[in-house]
Amino acid sequence: MLLENAGTVYLLTFVHFAEGMKKWKEQARYGAQMSGWLSRLAPQAFPGKTVEYWLVYALEGSVIRTSGSVKS
Repeated sequence: MLLENAGTVYLLTFVHFAEGMKKWKEQARYGAQMSGWLSRLAPQAFPGKTVEYWLVYALEGSVIRTSGSVKS
């Protein structure tokens, strides 16, 4: 999912159920790989904006920021 405002783009990746957050690290590894791939493309697609990457555990009701903000 992509959310955008005047100065920032938020890329949200939805990950699988983490069994009460017991397996959140495994799911975070998967999501971080996706964020890494997107980190190559997003700054080029949104020049001049800050890009933030988040993992969303919808069933758990949690989010994790996988990397710092990147200003392109």
